[in-house]
Amino acid sequence: MTNNANIKSDGVESDDIALQLGERIDVLGCVLSALHPDREPERVMRDISAALSKLIPHDRILLVSNVTHERWGLDRNVFTSSRYYPPVSESETDMSAHKWVAFYKTSLLRSNVKKDMRFKLDGSFLRDGRLSALYVPLCDEQGHYGVLSFASDQAERYGKADLGIVEWLAAKIGNPLSVFQACLGNWKFRQMPVNMQLDLDRTLEQILWLIQQEGYDRVRIYLYDQKTDEMIGGAQVGIDQYEGFKGVRLPVSEDPHSQKTLAGRQAQIYRWDKDEGSGRLRLELDAPKNSNWAELPLFFEEADQVHMVGKISLDNNKTGRALDPIALNRLMGIASSAALSIRHAQLYASQVIDAERSVRGFFPLRNDNGQVSKILGMTQDITQRRRLEEDARKAHNLESLGVLAAGIAHDFNNVLTGVIGNLSLLGQLLSSDSEAYEVAHDALLAASRTKGLTHQLMTFARGGTPIKETASIEMLIKETVDLSLRGANTKPEFNFADGLSSVHADCGQMGQVIQNLVLNASQAMPDGGTLWISAENVEVFESGPLSLEPGAYVLVSIKDEGIGMSESVMARVFDPYFTTKEAGHGLGLSISYSIILKHNGHIEVTSQQDKGTTFTFYLPVSNVKAVTAVVHEKTMVAGEGRVLLMDDEDLVHRTMGRALGRFGYEVESVYNGENTLQVYKDALGSDRAFDVVILDLTIPGEMGGKEVVGKLLEIDPRARVLVSSGYSNDPVMARFLDYGFVGSIAKPVDIDELAYTVKSALDL
Repeated sequence: MTNNANIKSDGVESDDIALQLGERIDVLGCVLSALHPDREPERVMRDISAALSKLIPHDRILLVSNVTHERWGLDRNVFTSSRYYPPVSESETDMSAHKWVAFYKTSLLRSNVKKDMRFKLDGSFLRDGRLSALYVPLCDEQGHYGVLSFASDQAERYGKADLGIVEWLAAKIGNPLSVFQACLGNWKFRQMPVNMQLDLDRTLEQILWLIQQEGYDRVRIYLYDQKTDEMIGGAQVGIDQYEGFKGVRLPVSEDPHSQKTLAGRQAQIYRWDKDEGSGRLRLELDAPKNSNWAELPLFFEEADQVHMVGKISLDNNKTGRALDPIALNRLMGIASSAALSIRHAQLYASQVIDAERSVRGFFPLRNDNGQVSKILGMTQDITQRRRLEEDARKAHNLESLGVLAAGIAHDFNNVLTGVIGNLSLLGQLLSSDSEAYEVAHDALLAASRTKGLTHQLMTFARGGTPIKETASIEMLIKETVDLSLRGANTKPEFNFADGLSSVHADCGQMGQVIQNLVLNASQAMPDGGTLWISAENVEVFESGPLSLEPGAYVLVSIKDEGIGMSESVMARVFDPYFTTKEAGHGLGLSISYSIILKHNGHIEVTSQQDKGTTFTFYLPVSNVKAVTAVVHEKTMVAGEGRVLLMDDEDLVHRTMGRALGRFGYEVESVYNGENTLQVYKDALGSDRAFDVVILDLTIPGEMGGKEVVGKLLEIDPRARVLVSSGYSNDPVMARFLDYGFVGSIAKPVDIDELAYTVKSALDL
């Protein structure tokens, strides 16, 4: 018989077993050797199966645990693992054979399943080819534990002698199996990859997953902050989760449960019950029977010191199911490993990785129990690489936005050409003292402001090249700042170094950068303040941290004393469309970043909340000294001659044709490159020859101005050709002479500039 009085058999005595006791002991030794706590379940099952096959022939062996709710098996030498749920209140007809044995704690011999179809799932059992089976309950010192079963493809394969052998064996291995199960959680935790063990969030997730395998309603992990004596919400899983749990702080001094858990360093169990009078939950402390809530301390010992890491709170408050004391003891084993791993992950996060360092490699050192006790690591300073990567990311964002922005700005500029041009002409037709003139003038001012927006969008366009010239950065800064702060309660303070170098820059674009930075600083000081602006000559070396070519630069700093920015805001301040202002569009600083980048410069920001913000940018110096430029005002100039206009927009043809007609020119319209070449060639040599040709740079699906001008000059090397485009920052517009043009007209077209440019081309 078995050594457990609670287990019944069908009358089989140990003396009836035919096999010698020595063989059984040999097999038992092999089984016990297989149950090593550091081995995975599959290897354990294979070794047990191999050992037991000497006593019990089988095609399938299955081990079911009612404590961990796991089912392990070898089915035709294929390992299987799945969840198993023990019976609660099912009727006998609703049970499988395993549940029947688990429920009644009684061995079961099924010599021919076809003749004994009384259990649920027997149909699938037969479909799998199982014709005979035997089942034996497993027990440990605490009582019922699980089921061990064997199955065969042959009917009448097992008899009472076989059942007696398995019962004898089950009585011997019940306790070792229980110990193995208790250690299994630690084994699973140790199998986590080291990089996962060193990530705090993933470590907490893995701990939750292991504990949740026991089937609790809810599990929560709190981390203990010794400095503040607080429990901090770390992670949770299960039903009825607390919203905002992660990061919540609970003072230990105000939580008697945490005090008891930390002080006792052992599992604390409680029970929640509903008060019959109030209907509210009532907590019963120290309730070992039918407890449905428990707290487990997370701690480890090192050099005779106890290190508290936190606590695990688990409950079955929703379902009311009682907690299993055996399972809680097993979880305490998991908690000891979990505490050390959490501590390692915390140290790894706080001391190894920061914004300027990266781990090159780390090597875990494990103790005799297989736990990671120490970590050796190497770090590398990656400050410069991080900055370069961040610059590349921002440039990529601007590049992507440029594809969209360029197309929108081009189409919009064509429309604005019609609006601004016709409003300008309308103003000339009206009396300057009439109300209609005032309405047209106001509309023209509004449209001209929209022109500035399209110019900002064009800054993002791919290939947009600044029209650079040698300029005095000091004069440019003073003029732009004075204009930008007109009417504001911000006082500028200038500090320019002696002998400040000139820069090679697009004055219009750099004025836009300075204006954006100055306005941003002024808005950060709504009650007024001082704006410090300085510029100095600096030298950038190859080994420096900036993403700049070595050489001489002018460093410009714009510092305010405003509200400052947080780290998260600074990280995105140059991103397109990112803004913290209710009325902002999020383009000003990203445009500034793009402009500086296209000038082969660098811009960065530093800030402290409530102390102010400083923007600094670098511009390459020019080897030529800036001279004061003489500005020629482009006034409306009349003329005469024939103009050939190529554009794909009817609105542009009507507007520019009407304007040029008022200036004294005869205009003929064409819509594509082939037609342009043919019309020009037909008129050449006659009294209808064209004096000036205006080519739109981009014609969808056709030859644009860049291609047409080359063919046109082959026909007539003396042709005077102007380029026009809504892509105002296109390289062709910036360096039109290099492509064979004699001038450029940016859209939206200003009619005064149009008249001046056409007349200048005729005078060549």
